[in-house]
Amino acid sequence: MIKINHFFWPLFVVFICLSLFVRTVGLDRSPISINFDEASLGYNAYSISQTGKDEYGISYPINLRSFNDYKPALYAYLTIPWIKIWGLNQTTVRLTSAVLGTMSLVFLFLITRKLFKITNWLALLGTFVVSFYPWRIHYSRVALETNISTSFFIAAVYFLIGWRQNLANKILFFVFAFLSIYSYHSARLAIPVLVALYFFDPINYKSFFSIFTRFSLKKIFTLIWPLFVLALIILPIFVSNNSAEVFQRFNQTNVFSTYYPFTPKELSQGKNPFAGFLYHPFYYFGGIISGHLLSYFSPRNLAVNVFLWIEQSTQGIGDQLGNLGWIGGILFIFGLISFSRLINFKSDLRLLLYWLLAGIIPSALTLNWLYPFRSLNAFPAFELISLLGLFSIIIYISRLKKYISIGIFIALGTYYLTSITFFLQNEWNYGIWQTNGTFQPGGFKEASPILNSLKNKYKTIYLDSPHAQSYAMFNFYMNYPPSQIQRYASIRPKIGSKDFLNFNFDNFVYKKYDWLKDRNKNNIAIFTSSEVYESEINSTPGAKLIKIYNSLGIWVASIITKD
Repeated sequence: MIKINHFFWPLFVVFICLSLFVRTVGLDRSPISINFDEASLGYNAYSISQTGKDEYGISYPINLRSFNDYKPALYAYLTIPWIKIWGLNQTTVRLTSAVLGTMSLVFLFLITRKLFKITNWLALLGTFVVSFYPWRIHYSRVALETNISTSFFIAAVYFLIGWRQNLANKILFFVFAFLSIYSYHSARLAIPVLVALYFFDPINYKSFFSIFTRFSLKKIFTLIWPLFVLALIILPIFVSNNSAEVFQRFNQTNVFSTYYPFTPKELSQGKNPFAGFLYHPFYYFGGIISGHLLSYFSPRNLAVNVFLWIEQSTQGIGDQLGNLGWIGGILFIFGLISFSRLINFKSDLRLLLYWLLAGIIPSALTLNWLYPFRSLNAFPAFELISLLGLFSIIIYISRLKKYISIGIFIALGTYYLTSITFFLQNEWNYGIWQTNGTFQPGGFKEASPILNSLKNKYKTIYLDSPHAQSYAMFNFYMNYPPSQIQRYASIRPKIGSKDFLNFNFDNFVYKKYDWLKDRNKNNIAIFTSSEVYESEINSTPGAKLIKIYNSLGIWVASIITKD
């Protein structure tokens, strides 16, 4: 008789293949269009693959200037192979996120098995449940640097757990830490914080205080040399670019410049802010930071989304779902109860608390109260706590009478599979309808091939778009020759510009649509997402209206030609 364990690894491979399938199917149609950041990442990958330079003409950069936010360039480099094989399109720019999102499940399985000391089958069950949490699917179907950074972060944590076992684990930890750090800004702080907490281990207070009471250079060196290595890993980021440029994104989003001097003006007016507790800046700063930190531990914030700024961005998952979904949110509540009972200064679970803090701190130091992208490195730890809740429920039900426990397991399993079906239907199909506010506008994808065909026919093509970075969408969907875009680097909006970043290139000129004036011009074409009146166009001699419909058959933009 073949033992059931012989089927485990083939079944695990099937699970990984299924996970990859749900993350890659229909990437060309849902989400309906790329967003601006996806366009920038994809086009820069295309530019580097074609010329060895980014859109600004910088050879093999570590950071992409992009929209003057200096994105880490690793996502673009990892996307080049797909572009080489299948060209620049919606699917290829998202494929990197889908593949690495799937890969992270392997390391999550390994961590679950190792940390909780459970069987392969129970670890696989937990990983299966987590693999369908809303953020797991949605973020892997969008080109997100934070998603691949989190994937590498999970792998780094796995090898950190086995740090003391052998040299290979140490080397692999630094490899994946390097990849995570060079994928997204948050990891540049999250990984050093995690390493510091893990090695100094403040929860194990006896060991922590012995560092200072029993001073030993050898012990201190053992604790801090990993931090020095991480500092050397991070250093090239600042050496390769002007430090002011590297800090550009932090300067735009940090909590210090936004809220300083922290004390509300109404209270500090006419008062010495340092004179009393109620006026002291540190009091209010502490309130801001603690509020930011605690917002991530709210089951409501994790389970459902009720915030407009999230829903109207790429972070919006749809149907008001939070990152864990409401089932994950319920499991998280049970998990927190179990976690509070089990954690102590000897428990391996203290790693989860360090992981949570390391992942959340970078986001807590930014201006937003709740911002999943910047705290995504913490979400695998939230998942593991939710699995504690799942396993505690399984243990409790298993103690009931056999026929009752079997019935409950079948009912819960059926319900969860039904929920998965609903969510996948939502992700694969509802994503076609959802444009996420201004982040995924309609019209660019459908209009770009037409504009390409008109480029050599008309002297001037006017582009009318309310979006500050719409040039990236045109460059992406038109597969515009990178060498031609690089020629305009010197005249593009300077570093520090926050508003209109579009620029004129070749015979494409940005201009507000005004038919009363434009109808008197000849040899022009106009792209606009503004409202146009068909009768006005048709009544003008030599003018022709081309309606741009999205994949749902909705008129979303127009191209007007005037011979």
